[in-house]
Amino acid sequence: MSEEREQRYLGYILESIELIDQWSAAGRDAFLTDELVQNATLYRLESLSDSTGKLSAGLQERHPQLPWRDVTNFRNRVAHGYLALDLDLFWRVIAVDLPALKQIVYQELDRSAST
Repeated sequence: MSEEREQRYLGYILESIELIDQWSAAGRDAFLTDELVQNATLYRLESLSDSTGKLSAGLQERHPQLPWRDVTNFRNRVAHGYLALDLDLFWRVIAVDLPALKQIVYQELDRSAST
């Protein structure tokens, strides 16, 4: 994968995380009761998850602390499990997993900028 293409994916992932951060800033209870926020967030989680699957193996190997396969497979869970969505699980992803991914994205963007 070209460096430029990977940077575009990283940019999209970061943009998605920042939007989800904005939409979920009111907290868990607001998320659980606002269907519009849920739908927008779930769409971004789905496409963000798909984008992580397009990142290079080298990038993923530099960050073994993140369960890349789980992140990538999350897209399938959203896309195909829409009748049985677990909003508590999605909130955990928002509150716990996305901050870890955001740190990795920042590290990779900084790494790219310094090379």
